[in-house]
Amino acid sequence: MKLSSLEITNLWATKHAKFEVAQITRITGGNGTGKTSLLHAFATLFEGGHDPSMIRKGCKKGIAIALLDNGATITKTVTEKSTELEIVDQNGLNVPSPRTFIKELGEAIAVDPGKLLSLDTTTKPGKEALIAELLKALPVEISISDIETQKPPPAYLEILRGLFEEGPVNLEAFGKLRKRVEETRRGIGVEVRDAEGTIRDLRKKLEDEDETDCQQRLDEIEGKREAKLTERDQKAEKIRDKYGKEEAGLRAKFEQMLGELHDERAAELTEVGTEFESDLRQLSEDVATLRERLVQQAQREGARKTIDQMEDRVRDKSTLYERMSGALEVMDKAKTSKLEGLPVEFDGDDIRVDGVEWHNVNTARRVEIALQICSLRAGKLPLLVIDDGEHLDEETWTAIREAALGAGFQVVIANVVTGDPLNVVIEAA
Repeated sequence: MKLSSLEITNLWATKHAKFEVAQITRITGGNGTGKTSLLHAFATLFEGGHDPSMIRKGCKKGIAIALLDNGATITKTVTEKSTELEIVDQNGLNVPSPRTFIKELGEAIAVDPGKLLSLDTTTKPGKEALIAELLKALPVEISISDIETQKPPPAYLEILRGLFEEGPVNLEAFGKLRKRVEETRRGIGVEVRDAEGTIRDLRKKLEDEDETDCQQRLDEIEGKREAKLTERDQKAEKIRDKYGKEEAGLRAKFEQMLGELHDERAAELTEVGTEFESDLRQLSEDVATLRERLVQQAQREGARKTIDQMEDRVRDKSTLYERMSGALEVMDKAKTSKLEGLPVEFDGDDIRVDGVEWHNVNTARRVEIALQICSLRAGKLPLLVIDDGEHLDEETWTAIREAALGAGFQVVIANVVTGDPLNVVIEAA
């Protein structure tokens, strides 16, 4: 099946354009003449979704109409609120499932072989851009059944099932899922290392501290202090009793002597206070020290509990880290299995063909690979749309042209020709 013509009205910057599409169709013109609008029109026919921004400014709707060589007509109408797709077959009858019909035509239009060939993969950005383009272009989907084929342990499979809840994913989405698992694993690894560091610090602190049981010593010293206080108070009481009685009997007669007795009593009480002062001070200091050590002992007990909790956490997180690592291995094996038989090989950060890095593969072979990728996406309508054709050297363009014609592709290529108006040129096959 071939595309015979394309007509667009009020899409992007184009008010109206209609042109034939041959085996080789070249769109030329200077910047701003509308080449991009015509190229977008091809993509519009094959893309789903709704994008009112493609309507030409000031217009209420835009229309793209494609005529196939079997007489079928594809019409896509875009308004501010909706996008409608209508397909009429060669007999004038509406096709009941237009999206299915479009899908059967193929998705090769989504692949620009010129972009695959023009990237400078000797640089890291160029290599990353090529990998991104290939991941989008290769028609590979990975599902949970592909993961299950690797027969991973149940713990790994439990992690991976959650990644595929919405169904199969293409290579680009698969790469994002893998990165998500890798980042989660990295975070778990940090938690494990932090917990292990806390355990080491707490263990060292416990090793440096005296483990003597302070409670018993505190009880003993408090008992001695209480005994000393009681002994002091008893002696003082005896002195008060002794001199109190004499004071009562002699108060009247020996008023002068009473003062002397008061002095003597005060002196003896001071002596008793002095006698016990040192012991009581030491005992009070011992009590304060032991109380502080009891607080420290409680803290050590808390440290032990923290160690126990951290060790449990390390075990749990280490197990989860191991499972994440295993899940990543399973994902890599599933991806490798799905990529077997494809025209390119993914080797870490490199793209290889027949074991050779992409930038070292000759032009003819790279063109062949690019067309093979396009062929994987092609359906009933093998069509290539190449933007920025002016960036292809003559050798590369000749190789693309010959390979595309040999594979039965129609080619639409856009070239900037500074100063020229928009023009559509039909080239002889």
